[in-house]
Amino acid sequence: MATTVTTNSVLGDQLILKELFPWIQNKFSQSSLESLQQMVPEGVIQIDALVEVAMSSCNKKLKRIIGSQDGMDFTDGSDAKKAILYYNNSKRSYTAGVNVKNKIGTLRVVVAVPHECRVLFFKIPYSEYESVTRNAYPLMTFRQSVNKSFGKNERYRVKTFKQLCS
Repeated sequence: MATTVTTNSVLGDQLILKELFPWIQNKFSQSSLESLQQMVPEGVIQIDALVEVAMSSCNKKLKRIIGSQDGMDFTDGSDAKKAILYYNNSKRSYTAGVNVKNKIGTLRVVVAVPHECRVLFFKIPYSEYESVTRNAYPLMTFRQSVNKSFGKNERYRVKTFKQLCS
């Protein structure tokens, strides 16, 4: 099994870890942020799962589904997603995508923006991406424009992690 670790993916994962650490530190009291940050470049921390744990910690009503469940991470039908913007030469913009195959509810998306050292949050209703789920390659794209907006996804941007989890 190969894990692709790039400078950009490491920076993005470290930004997400730092942003969400307050929501997981009680659950993993033996781990310091620094020790977890050191593991990220080795690819040994599954940040996607960490995002789910942090969300369920932030909102006790978000019950994680442990094990394989098509289309959702939480019992309310919503799904947690992580994305990291990268520079796309052909489009001359920063881009990220999340796979929405089999998704059936709200997407709770955490987007790392390594070139700006920040993390953004998007809460996207199923009705916004439902048609994409039927595509051969069902990908919801986040593309940052020169004015820093995210086009049609901008209206689903929320200010805080807590709002994302509500």
